[in-house]
Amino acid sequence: MDAGGEAEEGLEGGHWGTPAVEAEGELVEVGLEVIVSDAVVGTAEPGLEVAKDAMDVRQELGRSLGCGLPLRRQRRRIGHPGKPTSQILAPNDVWSADYKRQFRTGDGRYCYPLTVADGFSRYLLGCQALTSTAVEGAKPIFTRLFKEYGLPKRIRTDNGVPFATNTLARLSKLSAWWVRLGVLPELIEPGRPAQNGRHERMHRTLKAETTRPAASSLAAQQRRFNVFREEFNHERPHEALDQATPAACHAPSPRPMVDRLPPLEYPDRFEVRYVSANGGIRWNSR
Repeated sequence: MDAGGEAEEGLEGGHWGTPAVEAEGELVEVGLEVIVSDAVVGTAEPGLEVAKDAMDVRQELGRSLGCGLPLRRQRRRIGHPGKPTSQILAPNDVWSADYKRQFRTGDGRYCYPLTVADGFSRYLLGCQALTSTAVEGAKPIFTRLFKEYGLPKRIRTDNGVPFATNTLARLSKLSAWWVRLGVLPELIEPGRPAQNGRHERMHRTLKAETTRPAASSLAAQQRRFNVFREEFNHERPHEALDQATPAACHAPSPRPMVDRLPPLEYPDRFEVRYVSANGGIRWNSR
């Protein structure tokens, strides 16, 4: 491959719209999967494509040509709080919430089952067939559960939508609403579903008994979920509960859900700034 010819085509003929720089009289194309000069990546056989990360190409070109090519800004990583350590000693200490893996019902529509359970009693508080994982569908379900059973101290979830984000403190619209209600969100570590093992075991039973095969429609699937929830809570003894049923070990929370959230108030010494969707703020007009 003629590096100079390829680069001239890139400058004059608009070859993929990639930029070129000049080094010792030779034009070198900067791209994702291109042959650059031997001085940059070493000897390459004719016709061989060298796939390199765009950031590495720019750095090597800058070192070889003695010029400072601008580097792409790296995404800021948000830290994770680590493995949950809160103890579950009584009902409503920790609720767990998750979406069982989506599937299609007989009419071809996707079903995303949102499940919420009490960690102490294993009581299945809710199992709702939804059409997506959007917060607009999840929030009304939590509102109903909070009004019926009261507020837990914590809700343990994975790091997916709508429970968490990659922005400041990993708060989403849903979990920020929980915080305002006095409920602390608690995240398991990414890729560690065993940290919510009680919930995962319930999901396996739910899947085997209600989705194999799936119902004909979302409404029919919801009826299956309702039957399963009633039997799971009131009829099935649980080994971890000394063969008692979840309903026998569960009790509503003494903390009721408020009808209206109080306004946000901060001490006078605080500077209040709006936090954008990406977790950034402006300070002194910057």
